[in-house]
Amino acid sequence: MSLLDKIRKKPLSRYTTVGLTEIGKRKVEEFEVASPNYAIISYLDEHGASSIEDIGIKTGMDARRVAKHVEKLVKSNQVKVMRGGEEG
Repeated sequence: MSLLDKIRKKPLSRYTTVGLTEIGKRKVEEFEVASPNYAIISYLDEHGASSIEDIGIKTGMDARRVAKHVEKLVKSNQVKVMRGGEEG
């Protein structure tokens, strides 16, 4: 089972660490400034790999909302799930 399959089966927790992919880094400028996706990608671009909880605190979104948007960003290969600050 691939990592993406595991992610689809198990919801992301507020402690899950995520970071930008190369595609995500290129897409930063394409998002509308007010969108949640823009807030998440901008935060990751500025601060590096971060937990769902930290992203939520710093962007003013609850962890559940952040996780929902991160799942979409993972599926579109713009964000990757990290373990202990490392990809995987």
